[in-house]
Amino acid sequence: MHSDTEIRAILSVDLVYFAIGVLILTVGLLSILQGVFSRPRQRITAFFGLIGTLYGSRLLLQLRIVPFVLGLSTYLDRQMWSAMNYVMPIAGIYIWTYFASPRSHKWFRIAAGCFGVFAVVGITHDLFTHSPWSYPKINGVLVIATSLLTAILLVADIRSRYIPLDGALRSAGIGFVVFQLTVVYDNLAAIGVVPSAWTEPFGFLVFLFAMGYAVQYRVSRDHNRMVTMQAEMDQARRIQMSILPAGPPATPHFQIAAKYEPMTSVAGDLYDFLPLSGDRIGLFIADVSGHGLPAALVASMLKTALSIESRVTTRPAELLAELNRAFCGQSHGQYITAAFAVLDPQAQSLSYAAAGHPPLLLWRSSSGTLDAVEQNGLPLGILPIAEYSEVTVPFARGDRLAMYTDGIVESENVAEEEFGSERLSAILKDSNGSAGELLGTVITAVERWRGQREQSDDLTLLIVEHV
Repeated sequence: MHSDTEIRAILSVDLVYFAIGVLILTVGLLSILQGVFSRPRQRITAFFGLIGTLYGSRLLLQLRIVPFVLGLSTYLDRQMWSAMNYVMPIAGIYIWTYFASPRSHKWFRIAAGCFGVFAVVGITHDLFTHSPWSYPKINGVLVIATSLLTAILLVADIRSRYIPLDGALRSAGIGFVVFQLTVVYDNLAAIGVVPSAWTEPFGFLVFLFAMGYAVQYRVSRDHNRMVTMQAEMDQARRIQMSILPAGPPATPHFQIAAKYEPMTSVAGDLYDFLPLSGDRIGLFIADVSGHGLPAALVASMLKTALSIESRVTTRPAELLAELNRAFCGQSHGQYITAAFAVLDPQAQSLSYAAAGHPPLLLWRSSSGTLDAVEQNGLPLGILPIAEYSEVTVPFARGDRLAMYTDGIVESENVAEEEFGSERLSAILKDSNGSAGELLGTVITAVERWRGQREQSDDLTLLIVEHV
C-alpha cells in the first residue's frame, strides 16, 4: 500500500507526463485531420499527425493513472503499448523521405520494410505468447541503425547539394538530435551511468514541434510553388489560345467547324485557317509529340514558322518541306505530324499534303462514299532532306471533309479499346446535319466512348462542308 504522500507524489509526476501526452495526442489528431481534409490532401501532414497520435497514445498508456481510469487490464495495456512501439517507426521513416532526395528513398523504403516485417512478427508473437514487447533489444538495434542511416543519408544529400539546408531541415535536424539525446540519456540512466530521469517525452515534445514547423514550412512552400506554377500554366494557356483562330473564317463557299480540347492546361495540337487569293482557304493542322508545356512551346514555334513560310508558298507539299527544314535540329527530340489542305471553290477541288498525319476523310455527296486521302511523308523535324508530295482531288458542293489529330481515333474506353477510325468513318457517312452538328456528334461519341476514363491525348477536329 502506498501512503497518501506517495500517491500524491506519483500523481504529481504522472500528471506532468499526462499533460505532455494529451498535448502530443491532440497535435497528432489535428494534424491528421488537416492532412486528410486539405485540398489537395497533405499526406506528409497526415503521417506527421500519425506519429504524434501513436506516441501520445503510447505515452498515456504507459502512465499508471490512465489504464486505471479507463479500466484497462495490465495485459491489454501492455499489448496496445507494444503494438504502437512496433508501428511508430514506420511512419517516422516516411516523414524523412519528404526531406531527403529521391536517390535516398530506396534506403528509407528498405528500412521501412525491415520495420514492417519486424512489426508483423513482433505483434503476432506477442499475441500468441501473451508476452507483450518480446523483442526490445532487436527494436533498439533497428532504431539506432535507422537513426544513423537517416543522419548519413541527409548529410550526404546536403553535401552533394541534392537538397538545400533550409530552415525546415535545420529545424527537423535540431528536434531529431534533441530527441535522440534524451533517448540516449534514459538508456544510460537505466544502467546507472547517469542520475535516473525520464526525459524522452520532453525530447519528443521538442522533436514534435520542430518537425511540425519543418513540415508546415515545406507544405507552405510547396503550396506556394503550386499556386505560382498554376498561374504560369494559366497564363501559358491564355497565350496558346490566343494563337489559335478566334473562329472559322467567314466565307460564302464553305461551312467550317472546329473543336480543340487539350488534355492538360496547354497542349501540342495546333490548327489554323489561311485565307488565300481567289476565295481559296488553307487548312492547317498539326500534332506535336508529347504533352504539356514542352509540346505547347513547340506548337507556338510552329505557329510562328507557319506565318512566315506561308508568305513564301501556299502549295501544300512546298509548305511542309519549308516547315520541316525550319524544325530539323530545333525541336529538341520532338517531332510533329502535320497536314495542309488548300480548298479551291472555283475549281471545286482540294490540294493536300501531310507529314506523318492521320488521313483526311472526304465524304462525297454524289455517291455517299467516304474516301481516305493520304499523301504522307515523314513527320516534321526528323530529316532535313525529307520530301513531300501533294495530291489534288475533287471537292464538289455538298462534299465534306474531316481533318483531325490522333487523339480522336486513339481515345480509349475503360477496357482500353480505341475509338478507332471505323467508328469515326461511320459517323461521317451517316450524319446529315450541318458541319457544326456533325462536329458535335463526333465529339459526343468520343466522350461517350471514353466514359469514366480520363482523356489521354489532345483532341482537335476540323469539319468543312462545301456549300
